[in-house]
Amino acid sequence: MKKSILIVSLLLLLGYQGYAQEKYANMKLYWYRQTEVDSVQKIYLSLLNSEDIQIYSLTPKAIFGVVRDINKPITYDNVIINEKFLWVFHKVIKDRFGNRPDVQAEGDKQKNGQVYIIDNRCKNRQNIPVQDIIGWFPVREQIILTEDYRPNPQYQIFTADGIFSLPEHVCMDLMKELKKKDAPKIDKDE
Repeated sequence: MKKSILIVSLLLLLGYQGYAQEKYANMKLYWYRQTEVDSVQKIYLSLLNSEDIQIYSLTPKAIFGVVRDINKPITYDNVIINEKFLWVFHKVIKDRFGNRPDVQAEGDKQKNGQVYIIDNRCKNRQNIPVQDIIGWFPVREQIILTEDYRPNPQYQIFTADGIFSLPEHVCMDLMKELKKKDAPKIDKDE
């Protein structure tokens, strides 16, 4: 108890800001070998572990990607990223980053422009490669247009530096989205 009070006191003394000291999750890819109907073997990648797969199943949106050549190592250049997964990924980015105080503060600094969301795996913050820019929010009259979030079409979710790196709470939200059961589609006639 005394130790936790001391830590909180030190953090307050040092001017701790929640967003400045975020924990970043180390996401892990799991692979699943499957034989398709035509006897072709495929390897699917997912952020869901085998226990999660048993509970939630390996839905299309939960498939991170497919290995191109199963006889070669699983590297960024041997994986086809799943568009359905990317859609969910960008939905979570839009939902979680648009209203963050640090993103809003960045929008307040400019009259018109963009606030870029950068993948934390980017090591060079002075010269950010385009493939590490996840997307951006437009800014008009110092207001961030959260509904107008734009994914960067050149963003690479998997590079030689590994898969994406985001704040832990964003990764937790992504995992929740991947585990969600989608609502069944209802025909207009029903």
